[in-house]
Amino acid sequence: MPEITAIKPQKRDPERVSIDLDGAFALGITRDLLHEFDLHVGTILSEDDLCKLQGAERRTKAYQGALAFLAYRERSVKEVRDWCWRKDYGDLADGIINDLISRDYLSNERFATLFAREKSRLQNWGPGRLRSELIKKGIASDLIAEVLDELDESVDFAAGARELIQKRYDRLKRPNLKDKKRFWAFLQRKGFKTSTIRNVLDAYEFTADSD
Repeated sequence: MPEITAIKPQKRDPERVSIDLDGAFALGITRDLLHEFDLHVGTILSEDDLCKLQGAERRTKAYQGALAFLAYRERSVKEVRDWCWRKDYGDLADGIINDLISRDYLSNERFATLFAREKSRLQNWGPGRLRSELIKKGIASDLIAEVLDELDESVDFAAGARELIQKRYDRLKRPNLKDKKRFWAFLQRKGFKTSTIRNVLDAYEFTADSD
């Protein structure tokens, strides 16, 4: 059975060490695992010990990678699960997700609320577009309804639709009914309700003449 002949701090990451077995580099692990497994020079590792150590190191790397993925912005559970599969950690996804949720690093409720607020404010998305995108993110329909109901009380979607149309309308010399249809389709793609679109466009003048 192989014996640990050296434990060396890694230059790039002081929280990790390199382990030599029988005089040759074998693997790198965190200092936490070094202490958890009570490893030191002279420790004899059975094949089972080595497999457990490698498995623990893989789980640690997966969890740290998931934390880094979350550091950029809030994510949904589905996004984290998809990340795990992309990084070949699919078999560890459930454990990682449960751990992240228990530590409040991951929350579909928080993600959905922030996502809806940000997209409605910065990109002027309407309720339909928000609902569609949240579904793609794996958010449950009842949570989506709750988030959109709360958002509707604080966001003036009609004002957002007007802001999108005003710039386009001002660039036209003689806005006509074809332009109105294009505006309607554009606001539909943005996810605004039919009633909102009608009320907004009714405030603008369009000629029947398309010449």
